[in-house]
Amino acid sequence: MILCGCFLITIFLFGPTGYILDGFVENVGSYIQNFISLSTNLNAYSNSDWQNGWTLFYYCWWFAWSPFVGLFIARISYGRTIKEFILGVVFLPSLIVFIWLSVFGNAAIYQEFTTAGSLANAINEDISVSLFIFLEQYPGSTLLMGLSLINILTFFVTSSDSGALVTAMMTSSNQEDSLHRDPAIMTRVVWAITLGIIAIILLMGGGLNALQTSVIVTGLPFAMIAFVAARNLYVKLKIDSNNI
Repeated sequence: MILCGCFLITIFLFGPTGYILDGFVENVGSYIQNFISLSTNLNAYSNSDWQNGWTLFYYCWWFAWSPFVGLFIARISYGRTIKEFILGVVFLPSLIVFIWLSVFGNAAIYQEFTTAGSLANAINEDISVSLFIFLEQYPGSTLLMGLSLINILTFFVTSSDSGALVTAMMTSSNQEDSLHRDPAIMTRVVWAITLGIIAIILLMGGGLNALQTSVIVTGLPFAMIAFVAARNLYVKLKIDSNNI
């Protein structure tokens, strides 16, 4: 997080700072004003390629991740109040996302306006190098590129480790005890390797499309489970409030 903070501050200070600040205010305001319409827009009367490829896919993506993310957040939030949980899991991360996307998004848009479309051309040719072409315009670009790779690798490793931790907790012989203590290291290692092998097989078998399809297929059942879990949580909280 410290490295991400340094990365963010560098782009903010050495990029179009005024343009980023203006964009941040307008982006947040536009999101708040159009929250309902954006959340319910399915492009039912027009081409839905964007919705199918991005919006609906990400809905399913997060539902598919819900068992891992939910149990992991519950594990690290043990002892917190519901108010602290909501602030730390919903509002604070959302604010960070607003800031992060406004800084990098508006810096990229500004660069697109001032470099005659070179960034867009790079994205169309090979999207995997677009970040590095974006960073070439900043002082110390080589250092920034290395820092971006470290951040990306760290987040991937952290996500894999979190997934392995939660899966090991779910398959622990004593699940009640695993909620308070870490499962055996060997169990986590086995699950980390297993999850990595599954991802490799999916990528080799059909590329990113196979991985996306598997997420969409598993997302719907988990969505149903999430609704049931939310209802059970409401019932449990209502019972606890009556006992106070």
